[in-house]
Amino acid sequence: MMSISTSHKIRALSGASLGVLGALLLAAPAAAQPVQLGPVSVQDQTNGYQAESADPRRTAPLRDTPQTVTVITGKLIADQNLLNLRDVLTNTVPGITFTAGEGGGGYGDGITLRGYTATSDITIDGVRDSAQYTRSDPFNIQQIEVVSGAN
Repeated sequence: MMSISTSHKIRALSGASLGVLGALLLAAPAAAQPVQLGPVSVQDQTNGYQAESADPRRTAPLRDTPQTVTVITGKLIADQNLLNLRDVLTNTVPGITFTAGEGGGGYGDGITLRGYTATSDITIDGVRDSAQYTRSDPFNIQQIEVVSGAN
């Protein structure tokens, strides 16, 4: 009698395990079915702070220029409410210092870029500017470019 009840238990366990295995096999294809997602729309906009080109005399793209060129756009000047050249350069370009009539002489803007005087290296629309006067309003400036590196 003992062997019959053991055999009965084995059959019951086998039947239960086959039932669990069958349930797992039936559930697997449902999880493997691909899920269809709705379309995704990506839109881009620029904020106007990054300049694509610098000096119109340069034909190479700005990223291919072998110098450090910092371009401050008119939109950035307006958005930050920068009122004069001193504000624009000291708030946006690292390494620039302004001096005004210091050192026993001189007048106007004395511009120092990383320790070197840059007063005579200013150009407006490609024409060298002596910078011997104080510049004030940047209201009619499209962009300001600061070029560092080899001349």
